[in-house]
Amino acid sequence: MTNTHKKLESVRAIAEWDNGSIFRAKVYARLLRAIINELGNEDIVLDIAEEHRRENGRYQGEINRDLAAQDARYREDPALLIADMDAMWHDTGADWGYTCKCVYAAAPAHKKHHLYSIRCTYAQAFLEEQEEKIGITWCCWDMGFTPGFHPLFCQYMPKHMLKGDALCHQVRALASSPSEQARLNGVEYTGWRSFDNHQIKEEEIADNQQIHRALFTDLTPADKYRADRTAFFDNLYNGDGYYDLVQVLAEALGEKVYAIAENVFDNNKIIYDPATLRTPFAIRRTDYNYMGENIYNIAVSEMQPEQISHMRRVYNNAAFLHGAALISDEDIAKLPGSVLVATNERGKVTGFSSANAVIFSEGRIHEPTRLALGCLSKKPIFLDFVNYS
Repeated sequence: MTNTHKKLESVRAIAEWDNGSIFRAKVYARLLRAIINELGNEDIVLDIAEEHRRENGRYQGEINRDLAAQDARYREDPALLIADMDAMWHDTGADWGYTCKCVYAAAPAHKKHHLYSIRCTYAQAFLEEQEEKIGITWCCWDMGFTPGFHPLFCQYMPKHMLKGDALCHQVRALASSPSEQARLNGVEYTGWRSFDNHQIKEEEIADNQQIHRALFTDLTPADKYRADRTAFFDNLYNGDGYYDLVQVLAEALGEKVYAIAENVFDNNKIIYDPATLRTPFAIRRTDYNYMGENIYNIAVSEMQPEQISHMRRVYNNAAFLHGAALISDEDIAKLPGSVLVATNERGKVTGFSSANAVIFSEGRIHEPTRLALGCLSKKPIFLDFVNYS
């Protein structure tokens, strides 16, 4: 096989993933539309779906970051946040450029980063379904993810393909206050409720635009690309990626949601288990659309010394966001008795407990282990570590 044939095979491998992602997004749209058509309450359904996507983005945005450390770094020089964001996008491989072809423009002096997308897999899916409002709820994953860099970091979109524009213009900005961040990153300004809102500030087109630099490099070899996404391809027709969304909608709108979902799954040849579908929080595969990994498949084990720094990061991220005192590795080492640690499928710490009491959990409390299922808790539990000094 010549080098050209190898490169073309990489394009074909990416197209397989691209088509699979379009299919998953279309099922998402068909699922929500079926529930709306049957039960009404479009506003409620879209609000729940949007918050679900934002919550998933928040989890992904914070899981690998030390928010307190980043706050100290960016407080010294806010422009570093924009530089980090620009580096993240340019370092993203050429494979991503097939899915979302972008031009970037960093504006550190204005504490902003501009992204111009001229082709998006997901916009294509929702435009083909003529479900633009539902598509915007899908896009709100980004609005949850972006503040993971810093609590004052927000994202809004003066131009959006799902509102009839020729491109998506994403502005990521460091807000001057929590209230400004909440406004710019909020439902009325960036969510589906902004569909007919033409009051969003029009941003000037930045002068220093740069094509995604990684696009000038070769795509990942096809064999490696497919191998890295084995879980995605194996689970393309697996329904568990939608279970959590169906469950939160059923909590709000009633048991009939389950029957509607099953009908949509049957029509789209989605494989599902009726019992698991009706078991809240049994499966939470929020990263499904990207790599197919079940990031919420929790395992519980005795604490290992090498996990302490990860436990500290998880705890301090929530403490920082809620104004609680930060802790050190030494604080964790002083915990009395047996310490149990919850880790997800990626080996990331999501919660821990000591002396049969939850210290901190990134998710809803789950019996009998009383450890995290994974998504960020709106009411995290903090421990007074002074008692163990």
